[in-house]
Amino acid sequence: MPPPLTPLIDGGIAFQKHDQGHVDTPNWPTFIEFASHYFHAPGR
Repeated sequence: MPPPLTPLIDGGIAFQKHDQGHVDTPNWPTFIEFASHYFHAPGR
């Protein structure tokens, strides 16, 4: 396992373990970065 706060987003599945308990808020920035590999703003 990678240390907490180490995003693994280069493959087809993303993973990040945060250190803030049972909440999903800390994962959103990593999810957005991962999703941007597949979804782009219109006109890009």
